[in-house]
Amino acid sequence: MNNSTTLPAIFLAYQDPGFHLPLFLPALSLTIPATIGIILNSSVCYITWKYWGKYTTFKSKASILLAINSFLEIGHQSGHFVFFFISLTGINFIPVSLAIKLQGHSIVCDNIVIIMFFTMSFERVIAVAFPIFYANINFRSYIFLHILPIFTLSVFIFYQILSQIGAHPDFPVTGNLADIFGITSIIDTRLIYVPLLLASILLHIIVGFLVKYKGG
Repeated sequence: MNNSTTLPAIFLAYQDPGFHLPLFLPALSLTIPATIGIILNSSVCYITWKYWGKYTTFKSKASILLAINSFLEIGHQSGHFVFFFISLTGINFIPVSLAIKLQGHSIVCDNIVIIMFFTMSFERVIAVAFPIFYANINFRSYIFLHILPIFTLSVFIFYQILSQIGAHPDFPVTGNLADIFGITSIIDTRLIYVPLLLASILLHIIVGFLVKYKGG
């Protein structure tokens, strides 16, 4: 939690109850792609679950990791509906303590998905660069090594959230995950996540070059 208890400018501007278009439009712009994302990610989870025992493709390490990532994305994207409801009904602001109860899972999933995007990118490089080694990796151990850090990270994030909001549980937020994320972060997470995302993009580019090189 920031040391300052000064009310945010957006609260001072729209603290009166009632529908405010400047609050609703950002919520709508997040909710529409979130709805599409939930449908698509749910499809990935369902198809992987349904055909896991029927086709070897769905029993691969990459397929399981993709399904896990999709499940976490659903958790992340579901949090946007709270922001949409709050802005649509004219409530506009809720205490951060209530927001955490409603959207804490989304914040945790959002953090984990970014980390997992990097680990899956690295996983693709290993699979393409060292296919024999990758094929011989024990399936359960491999998945476990992905799940363990994810679980550890989720516990740390949840603890961080609870410890940071304790001093100011009534601090007003719009329900936008970005607002809550900034309040509950001990450090500026952009310093960590931006390099991770850039590294993930670089790893995917490397995969493309490896596929082209190995494919002749």
